[in-house]
Amino acid sequence: MTREPFGSARTSDATLVDLRGDGPALAFHFDEAHLLFDAASKALLDEVERTVRLIRSKGVGVYFITQVPTDVPSSVLAQLGNRVQHALRVFTPDDQDNLKKTVRTFPITTFFDTGERLTSLGIGEALVTVLSPNGVPTPLAPTRLVPPDSLMAALPADQLEARVKAGALYSKYSQAIDPQSAHEIISGRIAAAQAAMTGGSAGGAAGRAAAASIAAQQRAAQREAERAGREALKEAQREARAQATAQAAAERAAERARLQREREITQVGTTVLRGVMGTLFGGSRRRR
Repeated sequence: MTREPFGSARTSDATLVDLRGDGPALAFHFDEAHLLFDAASKALLDEVERTVRLIRSKGVGVYFITQVPTDVPSSVLAQLGNRVQHALRVFTPDDQDNLKKTVRTFPITTFFDTGERLTSLGIGEALVTVLSPNGVPTPLAPTRLVPPDSLMAALPADQLEARVKAGALYSKYSQAIDPQSAHEIISGRIAAAQAAMTGGSAGGAAGRAAAASIAAQQRAAQREAERAGREALKEAQREARAQATAQAAAERAAERARLQREREITQVGTTVLRGVMGTLFGGSRRRR
């Protein structure tokens, strides 16, 4: 399927895609889109529709992925043009109703029965309609889709090595650099002092001085190790506090979202209840 130069939509198992030019510079994927729209308020639906309408002209792709095309609101679906619809299976009366609604959203064709063809498509087959360069939907056509020519496994070792060596960063990072650490410097000084003490008189002033130097260096190494341990402990404590703060903020946000949903549900229920009670009791008074 070629990509058209206008904003459009695609459905693959009801996957809706917004494309521009040879492909979007940025793409957003909303998997299981019914979860987004089922509990969405009117304000959220308006924002989604407005966002889809505005960003598709900026080369941004929008993918709504769901099992049933009717999961996507009509106001959002109307902003999308290209469609690639894979098979829909009918097992229940509700499935039959969804199939009829889906068929009505496709361009009319006299060459085959769209509903029958949708239920008989196999793996890799789809009904395709896209926007032509002048913005008119093309006729609906059964199509066999070719999967991308790519390797799903890891690259062989020789190919991976060849690609690494051909990279621009290979000359800079190909050789490992291991600078001399403080531990290595202190250990070298201790070894030198021990060698000097062994070569000289063990009971003389030089031996005592060497022994004192070794002891001092050992104490310095121990203090450095303790300091490093304290710094590591402080860093771990800071990370733990940051994680606890982030988790508490996430929990508060989730609680606020839950309370907002409950308020919206309560408002809807109250409105419906008032309408029903008004209809019942208002009608009774009129009859009397």
